[in-house]
Amino acid sequence: MVSENQKLEDVWEDCEDVEIVSSRYKGHKKFIARSEMPIKSNFYRKRDDATHELQAFAKYYERDMILDFKYERVEESETSDSGKGTHYYTTWSCSGIAVKKP
Repeated sequence: MVSENQKLEDVWEDCEDVEIVSSRYKGHKKFIARSEMPIKSNFYRKRDDATHELQAFAKYYERDMILDFKYERVEESETSDSGKGTHYYTTWSCSGIAVKKP
């Protein structure tokens, strides 16, 4: 039996096949009724890391497409290592609705 941690590690390594559909997409994608699951990533300094985590979450929950995909950007700050200033940076999160394709 595979542990939950092992399952998450496995999907983290193999989740690029999860299709991402932007919230701006105007067409219709077919998916299995009642398979919708809202998901959201943590915040990362690299936008691609947030996207990858969202794809891994979708795969973990046995979904293969993310609809209504969108990014959230937050400006953060921290005191510089020297203590003489403030470093500003952007963090990214993303969200969407994970679904199963027919």
